[in-house]
Amino acid sequence: MRKTKKKDTKGFYERGYYNFKKIKSHCNNFVVIHSKDDPWVPFSAGEENAKGLNAKFKIYENKKHFGKILNEVPEILEEVLK
Repeated sequence: MRKTKKKDTKGFYERGYYNFKKIKSHCNNFVVIHSKDDPWVPFSAGEENAKGLNAKFKIYENKKHFGKILNEVPEILEEVLK
């Protein structure tokens, strides 16, 4: 009987932290987009994610939580299309 490789079912979030090494194994170009006045996600989380992913970090002052308060954020589309 041939052994099969055990599938990793933990995903990218383990023990309360993102597994940045695993995430980066799937892609090598990241952009973290964060607004300083986001009422749900602390700005420090955006900083941590950008650092962990070696990502370009786009910072906004007054966009709140993208998609919840604002229906359109053209800056995000511009960044994704680069």
